[in-house]
Amino acid sequence: MCRSLVFLFLSTLAFGQVKLVPPEEGRRALEQLPPSPSPAVQPARKQFMLPDGFAGWTAGPRQLFGPYNAATVAGPDAPLLVEYGYTSAERSEFHKQGQALHLRAFRMKDSSGSYGLFTFYRDETWQGGETAGAQFARRGAELVLRKQEVFVRSADARLSGDDLRQLAGQLGVSGGGLLPTLPRYLPEKGLLSNSGKYILGPVAFDRLVRSFPPVLVDFDLGAEAELARYGSRDGRPIELLLVSYPTPQMAAAKLKEWKQAPNAPGSDPASIPSRRVGPLLALAIRPADTVAADRLLSAVAYESEVTWNERVPKVDEAQSWARFLLNVFLLIGVLFLFAVIMGLGFGLLRVVLQRRYPNRFFDRLEETEIIQLNINYLPKRS
Repeated sequence: MCRSLVFLFLSTLAFGQVKLVPPEEGRRALEQLPPSPSPAVQPARKQFMLPDGFAGWTAGPRQLFGPYNAATVAGPDAPLLVEYGYTSAERSEFHKQGQALHLRAFRMKDSSGSYGLFTFYRDETWQGGETAGAQFARRGAELVLRKQEVFVRSADARLSGDDLRQLAGQLGVSGGGLLPTLPRYLPEKGLLSNSGKYILGPVAFDRLVRSFPPVLVDFDLGAEAELARYGSRDGRPIELLLVSYPTPQMAAAKLKEWKQAPNAPGSDPASIPSRRVGPLLALAIRPADTVAADRLLSAVAYESEVTWNERVPKVDEAQSWARFLLNVFLLIGVLFLFAVIMGLGFGLLRVVLQRRYPNRFFDRLEETEIIQLNINYLPKRS
């Protein structure tokens, strides 16, 4: 036990670099410490998504819809909204100088849901851009707009650029997290603008990908998909489908299952050019040019990066070794002082007890044992 305590004390001084300070100095050091940072406060969710007015437009009566009223506000697109994480919706009519503007706003669970809806409704024929931290796309009077977790749609939005900027800046968002990373793995060469579709479930998959059964993707495993169109020399675009799974092993098992799947009406999964890259499966849907399809599949690249940024304080090696040696000599001095004090204490205790109680605790004759060897050496006579 004593050896363990000494070793622990030695290790603490040598490597932990313990510094003994007076209580007053320690109290002053604690008082001078900066206050600990308070935990990050999540922004409060605003009550309404649509503003009361913007750029001269004045809102009329506001209609609110809860999580179970998707069919009322979206009609046949209700399953699609639920698949992308619908939570609530608003509908309002805005007026400006005799003009009317109908807006529908949907709050999703996160930015992935609003981004998925945004990509579902727009295509290559739409013009898109960014304004006030939001993405928008428009074709004529049709408008789709997303900002964080809020998605806005209108069929009669003849808005100027300033109107659109003020509308996007006044949306009631509360932070939807990061955008999905799957679209980053699409090859850039030949990609048609605004053709990407981010898919989170079988409803959207079945409406966008006609020649591949959604049951084979198995979204229940946590899969997500990205569909995009690429131009070709013969003028017929090639559809590239990326499906991401949680692990490379799951992706390899699904690819094997696709190769062995029986032909369904209007689809032949085994004949679709495909390639696995890590946890991604890349498929060329209905390619007219198989050579161009193979070239497109080979351009799909996946790189996984794991970073762990840890703050490491700068240490002067000379000072570190000097402090280490100082602590070693300090420990030697402490142990030497401890041995001297214990030795003097034991000797003093023995002298006092021997004087007051002679032959009672020390040097008792009845317990004294003398070991005698009785060795007599006599030289051998010749």
